[in-house]
Amino acid sequence: MGFLKNNAIITTKEEQLQQKRILEEQKEKQQAAAKAKKQKMLQLEEEKKKQVPLSEIQQEEKIVKDSLLNRVNKGGSYFNFEEKKDFFMIFFFLLNFS
Repeated sequence: MGFLKNNAIITTKEEQLQQKRILEEQKEKQQAAAKAKKQKMLQLEEEKKKQVPLSEIQQEEKIVKDSLLNRVNKGGSYFNFEEKKDFFMIFFFLLNFS
């Protein structure tokens, strides 16, 4: 019986609410820190990708994509409807599968 007496702590409703707020604040801080860490890792990964030289295939794909974008920006109004449709189908295919 003495064991329960020593371990039992009687707290008021206000103290319980205060403890709950403290725990919630700690949890929010931990989540914010984890989110910041994840964002930093993603940023570092993107920077690392930029530093790694592209393979020949990736370079060719980039050239094709850039030329297609350039062509759309410069002369998009010169194509007829069917050419535009075909062009965009190819363009989105390259964007999605490369």
